[in-house]
Amino acid sequence: MRKVKESTREKLIEVSKRLFLEKTISQVTIQDIALESKIGEATVYRYFGKKINLVVASATSISKDVVKDYFIFSDNDSGYEAIKRFYGIYLYVYENYIDYFKFLNDFDSYLEIEPKSADDEYEDSINAYKEVFLKGYEKGVLDNTILKLDDVDTFYYSTTLALLNLCKKVAKEKSILKSDNLYDGKKIIKNLINIILKSLKKEEER
Repeated sequence: MRKVKESTREKLIEVSKRLFLEKTISQVTIQDIALESKIGEATVYRYFGKKINLVVASATSISKDVVKDYFIFSDNDSGYEAIKRFYGIYLYVYENYIDYFKFLNDFDSYLEIEPKSADDEYEDSINAYKEVFLKGYEKGVLDNTILKLDDVDTFYYSTTLALLNLCKKVAKEKSILKSDNLYDGKKIIKNLINIILKSLKKEEER
């Protein structure tokens, strides 16, 4: 019985993920998810209570997918190469999975209007990115390819938030300002990545 419940829950999350990525969160209803899943609406509510709970569960699953599929640490890389790969993945995801950044924009906006914060599981899925970064950073300090930072946490959050917000900004389908049409999204993401990497790389490695 437990396996059946878990299977039903996972099916609902998988269908929700696909619909949320194809449309916007507000456009997708519980009825849509129930019809697409071929599971009754009452069952959907029984498993998740409210739509926001399903939204957060879907966001958590999407985040885990991105870490598993893209943010991979390789023992064969030097520390600098690992960090270069880490930041470069933001550009790779933008080029190959732009719906992820569109979803994040939508998710952030949705959480602002719903009386619920993301749960611990979602927080853990986000922290998984930092674990990949720290592996590369720590290896880079040991193999002398990366500068040792005075405040690793501040560097990590300031660079990843800047990069994430940039990716989310250029992933938007609609331009807000006239200047939004004057730049190449890929180029400005790559430029920010190069600035970050230059600030980390040891002089002799540059």
